[in-house]
Amino acid sequence: MRPWQIAHGLEAAGVLGMNGRNGDYILPCNPRKLYPLVDDKLLTKELAQRVGLATPELYATFRYSNEIRHARELLDKYENFVASSSSRAGWATTCGSPAIA
Repeated sequence: MRPWQIAHGLEAAGVLGMNGRNGDYILPCNPRKLYPLVDDKLLTKELAQRVGLATPELYATFRYSNEIRHARELLDKYENFVASSSSRAGWATTCGSPAIA
Protein backbone atom coordinates (compact mmCIF):
# COMPACT_ATOMS: atom_id res chain seq x y z
CA MET A 1 0.00 0.00 0.00
CA ARG A 2 1.33 3.41 -0.94
CA PRO A 3 1.52 6.27 1.62
CA TRP A 4 -1.24 8.27 -0.07
CA GLN A 5 -3.51 5.19 0.05
CA ILE A 6 -2.85 4.81 3.77
CA ALA A 7 -3.59 8.51 4.34
CA HIS A 8 -6.82 8.24 2.33
CA GLY A 9 -7.88 5.16 4.32
CA LEU A 10 -7.22 6.91 7.62
CA GLU A 11 -9.18 9.95 6.49
CA ALA A 12 -12.08 7.73 5.36
CA ALA A 13 -12.04 6.09 8.81
CA GLY A 14 -12.42 9.50 10.46
CA VAL A 15 -8.83 10.01 11.60
CA LEU A 16 -8.11 13.73 11.74
CA GLY A 17 -4.69 14.86 10.51
CA MET A 18 -2.72 17.75 12.01
CA ASN A 19 -3.78 20.22 9.32
CA GLY A 20 -7.42 19.26 9.80
CA ARG A 21 -7.10 19.53 13.56
CA ASN A 22 -5.55 22.95 13.31
CA GLY A 23 -7.89 24.24 10.61
CA ASP A 24 -11.11 22.78 11.98
CA TYR A 25 -10.59 23.08 15.74
CA ILE A 26 -7.59 25.08 16.92
CA LEU A 27 -7.96 28.15 14.69
CA PRO A 28 -11.75 28.68 14.87
CA CYS A 29 -12.05 27.89 18.59
CA ASN A 30 -9.27 30.11 19.92
CA PRO A 31 -8.76 33.86 19.63
CA ARG A 32 -5.57 34.69 17.74
CA LYS A 33 -3.94 36.19 20.85
CA LEU A 34 -4.24 32.79 22.59
CA TYR A 35 -2.51 30.75 19.85
CA PRO A 36 0.80 30.66 21.77
CA LEU A 37 -1.02 28.92 24.65
CA VAL A 38 -2.84 26.32 22.56
CA ASP A 39 0.15 25.72 20.28
CA ASP A 40 2.57 24.88 23.10
CA LYS A 41 1.92 21.48 24.71
CA LEU A 42 3.79 22.36 27.90
CA LEU A 43 1.81 25.56 28.43
CA THR A 44 -1.44 23.79 27.59
CA LYS A 45 -0.61 21.02 30.10
CA GLU A 46 0.12 23.59 32.80
CA LEU A 47 -3.16 25.42 32.14
CA ALA A 48 -5.13 22.16 32.18
CA GLN A 49 -3.60 21.19 35.53
CA ARG A 50 -4.41 24.61 37.00
CA VAL A 51 -8.11 24.04 36.36
CA GLY A 52 -8.04 20.48 37.66
CA LEU A 53 -7.97 18.48 34.40
CA ALA A 54 -6.15 15.16 34.39
CA THR A 55 -2.96 15.14 32.31
CA PRO A 56 -0.44 12.40 31.56
CA GLU A 57 2.74 12.28 33.62
CA LEU A 58 5.67 14.15 32.10
CA TYR A 59 8.87 12.09 32.25
CA ALA A 60 11.35 14.47 30.62
CA THR A 61 11.70 17.64 28.60
CA PHE A 62 14.57 18.32 26.22
CA ARG A 63 14.87 21.97 25.26
CA TYR A 64 18.25 21.80 23.51
CA SER A 65 19.58 19.19 21.08
CA ASN A 66 22.58 18.37 23.28
CA GLU A 67 20.20 17.20 26.06
CA ILE A 68 18.96 14.28 23.94
CA ARG A 69 22.11 12.32 24.79
CA HIS A 70 20.62 11.83 28.28
CA ALA A 71 17.35 10.38 26.95
CA ARG A 72 18.24 6.70 27.44
CA GLU A 73 19.19 7.08 31.10
CA LEU A 74 16.06 9.14 31.81
CA LEU A 75 13.60 6.93 29.92
CA ASP A 76 15.01 3.40 30.30
CA LYS A 77 12.99 2.82 33.46
CA TYR A 78 9.68 3.26 31.61
CA GLU A 79 8.05 0.45 29.66
CA ASN A 80 6.29 2.93 27.34
CA PHE A 81 6.58 6.61 26.58
CA VAL A 82 5.53 9.11 23.96
CA ALA A 83 7.94 11.67 22.50
CA SER A 84 6.39 14.78 21.05
CA SER A 85 7.44 18.20 19.88
CA SER A 86 6.30 20.79 22.39
CA SER A 87 5.09 23.12 19.66
CA ARG A 88 5.07 23.47 15.91
CA ALA A 89 7.26 26.54 16.11
CA GLY A 90 10.09 25.12 18.20
CA TRP A 91 11.80 21.78 18.45
CA ALA A 92 11.68 21.22 22.22
CA THR A 93 10.65 17.62 22.86
CA THR A 94 8.59 16.25 25.71
CA CYS A 95 8.46 12.61 26.77
CA GLY A 96 5.69 11.31 28.93
CA SER A 97 3.09 8.70 29.70
CA PRO A 98 1.07 7.44 26.73
CA ALA A 99 -2.10 7.52 28.86
CA ILE A 100 -3.62 9.54 31.65
CA ALA A 101 -2.95 7.79 34.96
